[in-house]
This record gives sequence, C-alpha cells and structure tokens, in this order.
Amino acid sequence: CGVGGSLRYYIPIGTGTYFNLSAGYTAFLTKSALKQLGAKSSYGFVPLKAGLKYYFNGQGFYGEAQVGAAFSTESGGGTAFAYAPGIGYTLDGGFDIGVRYEGWAHDGTLSQVALRVAVSL
Repeated sequence: CGVGGSLRYYIPIGTGTYFNLSAGYTAFLTKSALKQLGAKSSYGFVPLKAGLKYYFNGQGFYGEAQVGAAFSTESGGGTAFAYAPGIGYTLDGGFDIGVRYEGWAHDGTLSQVALRVAVSL
C-alpha cells in the first residue's frame, strides 16, 4: 500500500493542452509478514516528473502522461525511471479525480494503480 502527496504546476501550451511539472513524496507501507523478517515499516521516495495533459473536448475528460525519476530516501536506495499514464475528469470549481498506472524501473519494476483526488488553486 502506498500513500503520499504532491504538488503539480500546469503551463498551457495549446488549446486544451498543458505541460506539467510535479514533485511529491510517496511512502510504501510494508506488510506485517515482512516486518517480522526485519523489514522497515515503510520506504520513502521523492518522485519528480514532467508531462502533458490533454482535455479531449477542451474541458472535463482528459488523458495525461508523465515521465521522470523517483529518488529513494533510503541510504543506497538509488533512483528509478518513473512513468505514469492516466485518465481523469476535472469538475467545476477545480476539483479533479483520476486514475493512473505508475511504474518505477530500477533493477525490476515497482508499479501501482493509483486514485488521484486533487484541487486546483
């Protein structure tokens, strides 16, 4: 299970198209069976990504794709290549809900399907 938060900045580059930059923190929680084997209770990462968001009809439904790097906060944890395609819907008032697949590749792939709930300011 993973939990985290992020900030994202959008730059309009065309009708219904935005370039975005994001930074955040994600913690993956360890299952109790692994804790009994001496694993830590969580592992932290700082993902930094850039991408494009495109509104299919100029508003509402969109598709999005990002690429970047996920930096481990653990000593010797390394850096992974991050990629994240997704879809979502922006509601009136700046509320946004979406779902995405996110993969981090480094000596194998760690991946997740994530629900994103956001508010634009």
